[in-house]
Amino acid sequence: MRRRALLAGLSAWPAIAQAQGNPEAPKVGFVYPGIRQMAPSRIDALTKGIRAAGYAAPQIEIVTRVTDGDPNKIAPMTAEVLGQKVSVLIATGPVGIHAARALTTTLPIIATNFEEDPVAAGYAQSIAHPGGNISGILTNLSALDRPNAIAQPIKPLAKASTQPSANSSLPIL
Repeated sequence: MRRRALLAGLSAWPAIAQAQGNPEAPKVGFVYPGIRQMAPSRIDALTKGIRAAGYAAPQIEIVTRVTDGDPNKIAPMTAEVLGQKVSVLIATGPVGIHAARALTTTLPIIATNFEEDPVAAGYAQSIAHPGGNISGILTNLSALDRPNAIAQPIKPLAKASTQPSANSSLPIL
């Protein structure tokens, strides 16, 4: 489930990178907060998401750092990745999101694993209109004060999305 969510969220970033007018191949910054043994599967998922968005490997460079599970390495490694002039940064978990936010207010940040209400944490102005440079995927609705207030408006959309479309080549999950 997390992998699908990550891939879905990453599909938007190439348009952001192109909109910035980057004449070089866009670079994706990724600081993985976990252990080195798990990093290849995360990088593979990221690469597949980039390909699914229509970009081939030579068109995109992924600048990756792995903290080996040491949260003290996240901020310096994030700064190091940002120094590589990335087009977008993927921040994982509260420590990674906080480090990214502290280091840049202009570069697009795709946040995963918020683990808390992004509005209460100050990452977004609201769920519907986050504002700023942080976007991402919130899968833990129980972290919100009023999860039903968010779920109610999307019920009709969720029902409609389960109806197959004759024009759709995508599988309905």
